[in-house]
Amino acid sequence: MLFFQTPIDERRAVYLNLSADIERQLRGAYDRQYNIGALNQSSLGAKLGVGRSVINRRLTGRVNMQLDTLADMVWGLGHRITVVISPKEVDARSAEVPLTPSVSGDPGDILPVPIEHPGPAPSGDHDALRLLAA
Repeated sequence: MLFFQTPIDERRAVYLNLSADIERQLRGAYDRQYNIGALNQSSLGAKLGVGRSVINRRLTGRVNMQLDTLADMVWGLGHRITVVISPKEVDARSAEVPLTPSVSGDPGDILPVPIEHPGPAPSGDHDALRLLAA
């Protein structure tokens, strides 16, 4: 049997890696909470006002979540989001991420700021992702 593979360009690879990282981290956060008996898919769905099947699709990566949906999931799991955007030469997974905004560095540097999601997103615009320019 012959299989054909479509080559993945670098631009698409960035998206696929980000998507895989988010899915892995979200699933890990859920698994930790589930394993200590803190919640299950039904109780997380009730907390977020959606059904268990919606939670299942989000946890298994079968939906393309918007930032506000991702923030809701993280809030429902009792976690926070930290975003690191780094040059290609730097492996973001090994980079040390400050837990509070830093004012050191060159002007114009973008530094990650942990985001505490206050709860389900209100309708309309809200600040789902915040980066601080030093």
